[in-house]
Amino acid sequence: MPVIRYSIALIILSISAASGFAAGEVKLRLTLQRPINNPAGQNILDFKREVESRSKSAAKVEVKEQLQAPVSQSAMQALRDGTVEMSVVSLAELSKDIAGAGIFTLPFLFNFDAIVHAAARPGSEIRNIIDAEIKMRGAQVLWWQPYGSTVIFSKGTPILHPKDLANHNTAVTDALSAEFIRMCGGAPQVVNDTDDLRALDNTNADSMMSSISSVRNYNNAAKVDKINNVRYSESLYVVVISNKIWRGLTPELRKTIADAARSAEEQVWEQLAQTEAEAYDLALQKGMTFETPSDDDILAWRACSSSIVEAFVNRSEFIGAKLLAAYGKLRSDPCCSQALQTQTGD
Repeated sequence: MPVIRYSIALIILSISAASGFAAGEVKLRLTLQRPINNPAGQNILDFKREVESRSKSAAKVEVKEQLQAPVSQSAMQALRDGTVEMSVVSLAELSKDIAGAGIFTLPFLFNFDAIVHAAARPGSEIRNIIDAEIKMRGAQVLWWQPYGSTVIFSKGTPILHPKDLANHNTAVTDALSAEFIRMCGGAPQVVNDTDDLRALDNTNADSMMSSISSVRNYNNAAKVDKINNVRYSESLYVVVISNKIWRGLTPELRKTIADAARSAEEQVWEQLAQTEAEAYDLALQKGMTFETPSDDDILAWRACSSSIVEAFVNRSEFIGAKLLAAYGKLRSDPCCSQALQTQTGD
């Protein structure tokens, strides 16, 4: 009889361990590598409130700003090692571990809204491939966040044509953007991935490739007064949770988090156009001016960066080929078959 009771106790203990955080309040720490006081940060706070409300406070989401990412750890390594439980990570940053995630940084493939949204929406072939790769490497994708189109900020003279890069040191936040600047004749300087113009204050760079949304956190007119609207690529982030943490949650709590994530994603995409318009208006209020490249300028950018796509396929192997094939299908779809635009922010 004691043996039976002992066996039952072991079974109960095993069930409790398997359910992970079933007992008591669950605390999920979400690391944010961008300032919280922007629309994307507010989207995170909305998710936090939604999870806590839906779970009736059984789960708490603690949002922590960590604007200086650990240099020695990649985003995926931090999630696998348990250094980070949940995180908001740019696809450009993830491309260090998952080469295919860099497809959105390829020059001028995603430079109008319809194709960006079609590629990034839940259920799209491109998104399914990238989400599956992230899951294989240690994290569950909760939702995607758009952060605006990529432009080049500069001081004094416009940068509209590759030849304009010759007299500039350009700050970038990822290796693929650095490759683009280098191939087109510039001198790239890789900075911490905060997608924040304030990184310019700590560098020797006098221009920066960044999201238009980053203008919200910058007021240094001595460094930046022009926005060169090249719309080279799209800045996209994913909100992820460690597979280990995800598996430890009860099915009910996983559903609660997934539902809150779905709501957060719908909301942030609905607000994207307004968010970008507000960023442009704010830049004007700060005294910045906008410069728009001509069709000939865009052709020159395409020419100098043409080998980047081939290099992407070589680096990402069959995953990259699958992603580009999926991209080709999108371009033949009525949603995304319009000519690539060179006029943006109009």
